[in-house]
Amino acid sequence: MIALATRLAVRRLCTLAIQCWSASATNSAAGEVSRPLFAICARTELVQEKRVGNPLVLGTTISISDLKVRLALSEVFNPRWGEWYARCRRSLAPGTQFEELQSDQKDELVRVLEVVRVDLVTELDKCAAFTCVGWSKADLARACVLVRMNPSEIKERHATFAEYAAAPPTNNWFDPRRIVARVPLTQAFEQTEPVVVLGRPEGINVLYDGYCRSLLFHRQARARMPLLVWHSMAV
Repeated sequence: MIALATRLAVRRLCTLAIQCWSASATNSAAGEVSRPLFAICARTELVQEKRVGNPLVLGTTISISDLKVRLALSEVFNPRWGEWYARCRRSLAPGTQFEELQSDQKDELVRVLEVVRVDLVTELDKCAAFTCVGWSKADLARACVLVRMNPSEIKERHATFAEYAAAPPTNNWFDPRRIVARVPLTQAFEQTEPVVVLGRPEGINVLYDGYCRSLLFHRQARARMPLLVWHSMAV
């Protein structure tokens, strides 16, 4: 009964977020949303963080196609991407697990992801597979962020995650640093779906997906568990 009530509450929250997104889209500047929607967005992203996928064992290896499905599933009810997944939502309920998906649902999720996240998919397709590894806070701090996420003063290289986390957020309400700033410091860090990191030939690791999760992990005074990371394996 409690699980059912929770699922219904999450569904109502996600529906409200999507309705607010539609209502505000015509009044928002490109890349920005209103404050009420932002508050809903932050909360919805955290709901998705906790509900997508089952806890994974370190060392688990998955295919590129399975990783694409997992990424798309995490975005279906996220207000930032949700409008693209309208067709997928017809057959999916908030909290649907990867293991519960049918093959046609997986195909549709990947189809949308490959349209919405072209840059990310292009990089994923260069890899052979991904393995779940555990990172410490020091590992994360040394990793690099995408160049488009760089603090404004860093131009000629990838900024480290530590530099990115320490820099002030942009004016974009979807900036992960803005979202995480609204999460109480007393809220425990929970993770079931790993972040996505690609190793580059030049010897650096670049965080491609999972900035909110990474920031929540980074700000802990003492990490009780490692950060779960899907790390690329070379072709």
